[in-house]
Amino acid sequence: MIPVFRKTRNPPAGEAGKMADDNKPLKYLRYAIGEIVLVVIGILIALQINSWNNLRQLKIDNKLFLGKMLADLNQNKARMKELAYQTRYDGKYPSYEQAVNECDSILKLTYKGLNASDFEFIANSQFDAAGPQLNLQKSTYEELLNTGKLYTLGSDSLINSINNYFKLCESEERYNDSNNEVAAEDINLMRRGLGLMIQDYQMDKSNFDINNYPWFFDKASEEYLNIKIGMDNLFLSQKLNLFKMNRIIQETDTLISTIQIALNK
Repeated sequence: MIPVFRKTRNPPAGEAGKMADDNKPLKYLRYAIGEIVLVVIGILIALQINSWNNLRQLKIDNKLFLGKMLADLNQNKARMKELAYQTRYDGKYPSYEQAVNECDSILKLTYKGLNASDFEFIANSQFDAAGPQLNLQKSTYEELLNTGKLYTLGSDSLINSINNYFKLCESEERYNDSNNEVAAEDINLMRRGLGLMIQDYQMDKSNFDINNYPWFFDKASEEYLNIKIGMDNLFLSQKLNLFKMNRIIQETDTLISTIQIALNK
């Protein structure tokens, strides 16, 4: 009997291992660790896929925004070319180039001394571009600023180029408005003399008599001096605006080229 009891109390090694496995603590631990590893791997894969999708969507959005900005820039360029080199409203208002040239011509005549034939030229010239606002398009830029998407648009150099361009536009619009105010003051300075004389001529050419305006031939008269002063200031203020328009055209071309390079990458 004793050997039998000993067998029962001390089972063979194989049976002891089986009984230990039946408790399964190590097996459960390995299983739990495996499950955790799989979950972590799954989360990492999901995060990576989400990151790829976000990056892909960001690239799509950036291309759309850059495309819209190109449209704005081309509109700005067309606007500046129109003001600088084209007559407006069916020829009612001259280009800035024409206005500057005619101011210069009239100013030079005043230094020689005006005569009757000079008045015909002055009365039919277009020396006032009428001070239009630049009306530069910047809606896409403002949208990017307001949404914070400007700073994910591309490289730092691209973002800096865009910021610098629109800051320049803002500055030039202020200077343009200021120069227009000066031009308006100069037109007003000449209104009671040359302005009224031209108005009389245009309203009733058949009865117009230049001899009724003796000051026109008197270099020392107030009205004559006002033509010299007003035309000189008008020439300078409009020339400055023309310079700024050409500068915007050049900077617009530069930014268009920069954006096109970014889009082709």
